[in-house]
Amino acid sequence: MKKRGRKYHYVRRVPLDIQNEHGAKVVQVSLKTDSLDMAEQRATLINQHLQAYWSELGKEGHKVDHVYQTALMMNKVSKMKYQSAEEIANQELAEILKRSSIATEIASTSLTDVLLGGSKKPELTLSKTLVKYWSLSKDKTLGKSDNQVRKWKNPRIKAVKNFISVIGDKSIDELTRDDVLDFKDWWLERLQAEGLKPASANKDFIHVRAVIQLVSDNLRLDIPIQKLFERLTIQGSFGSTRRSFEPDFVQGTLLNKEKLKDINPLHWLFICAMADTGARISELTGLDANAGEISLDSVIPYIKIQPNDIRKLKTPQSERIIPLVGSSLFAFKQLPKGFPEYATRPDHLSNEIGKWFRENKVLPSPEHTLYSLRHCFQDRLTAIEAPDKIQAELMGHKFYRPKYGSGSTLEQRHKWLSKIAFQVQAD
Repeated sequence: MKKRGRKYHYVRRVPLDIQNEHGAKVVQVSLKTDSLDMAEQRATLINQHLQAYWSELGKEGHKVDHVYQTALMMNKVSKMKYQSAEEIANQELAEILKRSSIATEIASTSLTDVLLGGSKKPELTLSKTLVKYWSLSKDKTLGKSDNQVRKWKNPRIKAVKNFISVIGDKSIDELTRDDVLDFKDWWLERLQAEGLKPASANKDFIHVRAVIQLVSDNLRLDIPIQKLFERLTIQGSFGSTRRSFEPDFVQGTLLNKEKLKDINPLHWLFICAMADTGARISELTGLDANAGEISLDSVIPYIKIQPNDIRKLKTPQSERIIPLVGSSLFAFKQLPKGFPEYATRPDHLSNEIGKWFRENKVLPSPEHTLYSLRHCFQDRLTAIEAPDKIQAELMGHKFYRPKYGSGSTLEQRHKWLSKIAFQVQAD
């Protein structure tokens, strides 16, 4: 800090490697106080923000808005909100003079321009906003595999693409309530014409709002998110859920190799593995035998579902040990390494099996899918009146009661699974 007359000033030299991007060699800002304590507090705030912005200058997607962001920080210290030159011109003369007096004390011309409205807000179109969103939401993909990141990104890409198809690639600070309502009307027409579920539209609304809100908050754009997106949810039936297989159908058809003689042997073994574990598709394909997640030599053989380098688990309670019985034990004895061919491609496996089911008209109805095996597993546990806690632990569901003790043992889980185990008809 330096003192000029009675007022303290913040002075800092811009690092040589970013002077071109920053537009000045030195930043000098009046701290607008003659109090040393107050000056130190304001200087600390400026220094923190300035350092953060400088560290972003060389990163992709940050070069366009760094001057604007630095100016926002300076204005914040001076208790001013950014306004355009036109907005400033409509203010009272006293406010214009106040801005001018502060601007003349800042050595950086680019920052002076912003204080006086001469520097434009960065134009963040919807497509650019999505790119910005990826860099600001890296915490949401920590620990996820490439396939999981792709699945996380795709619905957000689709939602923003749909929004752009309706209103154009507008700058997000120019969005209006009419734009959002037009998007809702577009979805209502699609729902009626294509027989889609309201959930499809509502997910788009959620994703578009989340993308814009995160970017607006981080760039201090003050976009009225609440007013833009309020009361958008489309009510109505969300359609039927996936249906469960009847146990007799699984036993007599899916686990009967004679009935599925033309199926890919690896696909059939996967069906066997899923039928008596009830595990999610990605949980089975992501098993790492080298990490001890498939144990066939134990007194009670089991698989251990846990986070690993292949995939992240859906929820904390998804981590569990499932004893192998019946068809699942048969499958893993044939494939002690599991399904490494599909380790990072669970969707590919699901699509291949689903396509074969449809082409060969195997399933009882269009509402049935490979995932119906998981529902069947739950129904079979319920039918034998397995304790709720045992069911939750085997399914990887949250148990909505106070947690006492360490949970069921492998022996206890094995006892209940043995009661519902399928028999494989391989010949």
